[in-house]
Amino acid sequence: MTARSAINVLDNNITRGINKTTLPKLPPAPGFDGYDEYMNQVKLWKQWIQWEKSDPLECAADDRALYNKRVLHLYKSALRPLRFWPELWYEAAEWCYENGLQTDGDRFLDDGIEANPESCLLAFRKANQIELSTDFEDGQAGLIAKGNAVKKPYSTLLDTLYDLTAKTKKREEHSIARAKEAFDAQKAADDAARVIAQNNAEDADEDDETEATRRAQEKEAAFNAQVHAISAGYNAQTLTLKKTLTFAWIALMQAIRRVQGKGGNNAEVPGFRGIFTEARRKGKLLSEAYVASAQIEHHCYQDPAAGKIFERGMKLFPEDEQFALEYIKHLIKLNDSTSRFLCTFLL
Repeated sequence: MTARSAINVLDNNITRGINKTTLPKLPPAPGFDGYDEYMNQVKLWKQWIQWEKSDPLECAADDRALYNKRVLHLYKSALRPLRFWPELWYEAAEWCYENGLQTDGDRFLDDGIEANPESCLLAFRKANQIELSTDFEDGQAGLIAKGNAVKKPYSTLLDTLYDLTAKTKKREEHSIARAKEAFDAQKAADDAARVIAQNNAEDADEDDETEATRRAQEKEAAFNAQVHAISAGYNAQTLTLKKTLTFAWIALMQAIRRVQGKGGNNAEVPGFRGIFTEARRKGKLLSEAYVASAQIEHHCYQDPAAGKIFERGMKLFPEDEQFALEYIKHLIKLNDSTSRFLCTFLL
């Protein structure tokens, strides 16, 4: 394709509708205003990048550096308006690694994590890249250094998620407090109006008093329903954050196990056990973290500590059916048909 033909294709097909602003915009939640427009911009930018990758000018064979420069420039241009779209940062880094541009790939990941510290995708990819690195010395000191380096992206992610959880709780308390203030103000106004009406009335009407009491009860019931709805909405958000936290801790445990092995709570090399202890200390964990830890103990080390982890988990999550099922599966694998828990559950 000639340069003139490429320009015609770009202007008439590829770049039509693309907003080349340098001002980034937060992606709206699905179903809200602006979501479809934002996703259309993501689609158009990706189409342009894919077209550039296809090398329409056929310069990759003769001048690979020029080809790389063109694709990198387009990724950087796309990431100005789509700064808060982690998937594009990830794709840019992957392309760099696949084409031997290690430094550029690392920079894309670092910049992407700075813009999207809550992104599991970018944090996991950064940690994996560090894990694959061979720039660490041998021996215990090297294991500790590599473990700390692998842990760093996870720590940034986890700190952000814990902070979001705390902010969600504060927003819930603030929303409930505002609703209560409005309810109390309305109740005070209604009481004052009722007293004035009673003072001005020549004869007290018992039916009017009964009607006023009924309306007050209805308003209080509506307020309680409002508070319940507010709490339910924020609880759903908190549960999503807890799930993300839990699986981030699981990914960190698995990564540290590959780097440092089992380790221990008081060992110089903490290993995955040290990470599990830290996760329990920081809290907000769901039962999946206990299942994952127990399975690592059993499948990787055949350690009886797996049973103790399951027992502790049953005390913390006594109503979690999925956790109970995983515990039963573990006991069956051990041929432990005499376990008190298994017998109680089956009965």
